[in-house]
Amino acid sequence: MKRYLLLISLLMFMIPGVLPADDDQPATWLGHGVRHGFFIAPVMKYSKIDGDSTLLMGGKICWLVNHRFALGFAGYGRVEDMDWDDDCDFWCDDHDKLTMGYGGLYIEAALFADKALHINTGILIGAGVRQLELCYLADDSYEGPDTGWYGRHHERNDVFLAIEPEINLEANITRYFSFNAGIGYRFASGVDERYSTNGKMSGMTVSLTLKFGML
Repeated sequence: MKRYLLLISLLMFMIPGVLPADDDQPATWLGHGVRHGFFIAPVMKYSKIDGDSTLLMGGKICWLVNHRFALGFAGYGRVEDMDWDDDCDFWCDDHDKLTMGYGGLYIEAALFADKALHINTGILIGAGVRQLELCYLADDSYEGPDTGWYGRHHERNDVFLAIEPEINLEANITRYFSFNAGIGYRFASGVDERYSTNGKMSGMTVSLTLKFGML
C-alpha cells in the first residue's frame, strides 16, 4: 500500500510539470497561464462479449487542462439484449438474455495536441455489471403470463472489475468539436465463472468518438 501511495504522490508532482508556465510564475493546476476546458463525448464501440459481436453505446464527460490532459468519467452499455446460449439442456436457451454495462474513472493524455491531427491515449478504470436473465426447465414448468416463456425465470447479476486502455487518432475540426477513431482492450476480472469467464468478458474494442465542448 505504501508503494502505491508513493507512486500516486510522484505522479501528482510530475503531471503539473508538463503544463506550460509563465516565465515569472511556477506552473499550478489553477494558476495563471493554464487553460481549462471540458468536453462531452458520445461514444460508439464495437466489441465481443461472451464470444458474440456486439455494439456498445455510451460516453465521456471530462475536465480538460491545456488541451492535453483530461480527467472525468466514462461509461458504456450494450445497445440490445443478447441471446445467451450454452451447452446445458437445463436452460431454455431461446429465452435467455444477457445485458452488460461498465464505467468508471477516465484519464486521457494527448500527444501533439496543437496539431489538427494528433494521437491521444486514455484509460478507464471502473466496474461493470453483467445481468443474465435465465429461463430454466422444471417439473412444474408453465407458460409465463407476460413473457410467454416456458419454465421458471431467474435473474443473475454479476459485478466485475473493468480496466480499458485505448489509443485514438483524433482530428480537430473546430475549437468546439473534434472526433476520433481508436482501438482498445477491455480487461475484466472477477466474473462468476459459473456463467462466464474473465476471458470471455475481456476483448478488443473499436470505437468512434465525437467531442463537443471547450477544447
